[in-house]
Amino acid sequence: MAAQIVPKVLEEAGTSGTLTLQLGGYLGATNPSLTLEIDRPTLALTVAKLLGFALAQDKMLVTSETQVMGTEPVGAVVIDLPDGYGEREVAALYARLWELERDGQKLATGHTTANGQMGIFNPAGIDNAEFAAMIDHQLGGQFTIRQATLFSAFLGKESYDYAGNQRTTAARQPVLGRADRLRRETTALLAEHLGGDAGVLHQAEHRGNQSSRGGFDPQRLTTLLNEKTDSSTFFHETAHFFLTVYSDLAAQSRSRYRACSQQIAFSSYPRGSARGLETGTSPQAI
Repeated sequence: MAAQIVPKVLEEAGTSGTLTLQLGGYLGATNPSLTLEIDRPTLALTVAKLLGFALAQDKMLVTSETQVMGTEPVGAVVIDLPDGYGEREVAALYARLWELERDGQKLATGHTTANGQMGIFNPAGIDNAEFAAMIDHQLGGQFTIRQATLFSAFLGKESYDYAGNQRTTAARQPVLGRADRLRRETTALLAEHLGGDAGVLHQAEHRGNQSSRGGFDPQRLTTLLNEKTDSSTFFHETAHFFLTVYSDLAAQSRSRYRACSQQIAFSSYPRGSARGLETGTSPQAI
């Protein structure tokens, strides 16, 4: 999925790049991850935010050997790995580093591993030479260790929550439109990968029964009816349509959405609030 979405994000941002599978670690765990090297480093944060929103990521990490706008210098330690080091060996190595603490604070909070090297950021702000010495001691002097200074930005999803940003200006409307389209394409690809029914909302036949009387697909804006449909199904699924459309319009006009939602007493419920009806619990404002 990333291989299909990333080129679209790069095109929107006006650059190109190379997507590579690597290993990454965070808070003691090591997992496969992706790294994207872009040809125009000055667009690194723009690409990271678009990609983070499109793929619904909680956090995005930007690193560069040279400073670009939005990044800050941070110390790092680079560990040269022996030939043949795979995911299991890297995970075991990081588990040893995860044990490093000072005053109850974990020091090796994450790692990025590719091309035979493991990079560990020094977020604690301690002297980098001391940090390198601590890592060397923890690993028993078994590895070649080097110090480095990189430039980094650690982006939380609140920095690229385009859909939820209520301080939208006219100048940012094109960005919001592109970001929303990219997320829709990602969701559609995920639904296709999972068999085409991902994200579809279903109305139960009656309370406690999981059989469906109908549904609504928010990606295609399509109401789904079947032989068990009754008159309530049309109104129920139409409510989903109404909420979905006005939530999408919110990215273009937050004030219009708030005014309308207040008039119909939906102001306390975001997109998908009608899901409460599927569990037999209606929102109190309705």
